[in-house]
Amino acid sequence: MAFPLRCGPGHAARCFVAPASDLGWDIRVEFDEGVIFTRHCTEWHRVERLCAQLERRFWDQSALSLFAT
Repeated sequence: MAFPLRCGPGHAARCFVAPASDLGWDIRVEFDEGVIFTRHCTEWHRVERLCAQLERRFWDQSALSLFAT
């Protein structure tokens, strides 16, 4: 699954969640086509929490860049 993350103008960020080869899920975040973060979670509620934290972080950075101009 891929989830777009809000970020500043001219940038693209996505969060990918995939079943891991063992138990759990692998999370990867890409920013402008480069991988900036990876994590393995064994429980789905941790995946949900991490995705929410990432969304807030990218949203906060996006909002700051809008007000900085």
